[in-house]
Amino acid sequence: MIPHNELVHSTEFWLENIQDDLYSRVKAYMKKNDINQTELAKELGVSRAYISQIMNGSFNFTLKKLIEISLHIGVFPDLKFIPFESPEINKYSKEEVLSKKLSPKNNIFPNLYEPGSAYQNADEFMENILNESTPQ
Repeated sequence: MIPHNELVHSTEFWLENIQDDLYSRVKAYMKKNDINQTELAKELGVSRAYISQIMNGSFNFTLKKLIEISLHIGVFPDLKFIPFESPEINKYSKEEVLSKKLSPKNNIFPNLYEPGSAYQNADEFMENILNESTPQ
């Protein structure tokens, strides 16, 4: 099991938090504008496969592309750098992670339980979060 302090120090945790936020915002944009992935891809000048990767959480974008997509869907990207000792890091508590309603179908943090990772599946990941004490 990975303690909270170690989890928030992992690249995968932060990458997948950003991926999850972008996914939610792209999905809302598509719904609001009544468009599908092909139409969004055309608007952005990217392939439909790229949009599919965003929607499946299996992408790793450049900072420039993240900014382009964000601005296109009507949101300003806000990348903050938080010191490790900042109390703000505690907002990434088990409650915040649980609020994402992780499940094998809604795979918000897929890289955390890929082969060779600390977790082998969503249930193991969730069990760790549920059994963890208050963040350090």
